[in-house]
Amino acid sequence: MNLLLIEDNAADADFIRELLANEVHAFEIHHVTSLQKGLQFLLQNSVDAILLDLNLPESQGLVTLQTVLANSPQTTCILVTGGNETDIALHSVRLGAHDYLDKSSMDAALLKKSIYYAIERRNSQNQLLLNCAVSNALAQTRTTRDMLQECCQAMVNHLNATFARIWTVDQRRQLLQLQASAGLYTH
Repeated sequence: MNLLLIEDNAADADFIRELLANEVHAFEIHHVTSLQKGLQFLLQNSVDAILLDLNLPESQGLVTLQTVLANSPQTTCILVTGGNETDIALHSVRLGAHDYLDKSSMDAALLKKSIYYAIERRNSQNQLLLNCAVSNALAQTRTTRDMLQECCQAMVNHLNATFARIWTVDQRRQLLQLQASAGLYTH
C-alpha cells in the first residue's frame, strides 16, 4: 500500500513510520516535507492515501487540506496533526478529509485502522459515483456511442484510472472495434 506522508517535522515523520513498520501488509511510505513537494509527487505518482499535517511551512490550517483535495480529489486524505480540536476535525471531514487523527493520542492500531477504513470508504464512494454516472449515461436518450463515451469517462473519474476503453466485437469480421476511450492515450 502506497502512502504519501506530507509532514515537515522529522520526529513526527519518524514516529508515523515506526507506527506502521510492523504491519503484515507492508506500507510503502513516501515522505515529503512541504505541501509543494507533496503536490509535485502526486502529479507524478499514484498513492492509496495521503497522511497530511495541516500546519506546514507554506500552508496553515484547512487551506492545506483544501489545496491537497483540489489537486488530488480522488485520493484518500487522512489528517495527522497536532491538537485535538473538534470543530476543525468536523469541518475537515465536511471538506473531504476521511479522518482526523491527533498525533499525541495516536497509536499503531488506530493509525492502521484509520488508513484501512478510509481507503475502503473512498472505494465505496467511488463505486457509488461510478454507478450513478453510468446509470445517468444509460438513462439519457442519446446515441450508443455517446453513452459508451460517458461510461468510459466515468471509469476514469471515479476509479482513479489512467485510461479506460470500451471495445465491441464485430462478429461478422471477427474484429474488436474501439467504441469509446477516455483518459490518457485517447484516440
